[in-house]
Amino acid sequence: MPLAGHRELAESLAEISAQARPAPEPIRISNGYLTFTDAYSFTLAGAPAIAFLQISPDYALLAHSAADTLDKIDAKTLVHNTAFIAHTALGMANSPRRVGKFLDVRRDC
Repeated sequence: MPLAGHRELAESLAEISAQARPAPEPIRISNGYLTFTDAYSFTLAGAPAIAFLQISPDYALLAHSAADTLDKIDAKTLVHNTAFIAHTALGMANSPRRVGKFLDVRRDC
C-alpha cells in the first residue's frame, strides 16, 4: 500500500493489516506514489488515497485492455483482495482515532 505522502497512515494501516493475518503474501506499506491509479487525483488534492497493489499474474498485461474479461479472473485472488480491502476499510472506519489527514500538497508533500 503506497501512502503517497500520507506517512501518518502507516501506523494505523500496519495495525489493521496485522489483524488480517494470515495473508498469503506479506503486506507492505511504503511511502511511494502511484500516478497511474484512479486514486491519484485524490492524492493531488491532498486527500489520503490508498491504492492497493496486488500480486496477480498477468495484471499488468491485461488490466484495462480489451483482453481484460471475466474469464481471466482468478477467483481465489479476487476473494482474498476483496476481503483485505473490506477489512482495511472497516478497520479505518471503526478506528478509535482519525486515520489520515488532508494535506496542503503545496507544503506537506
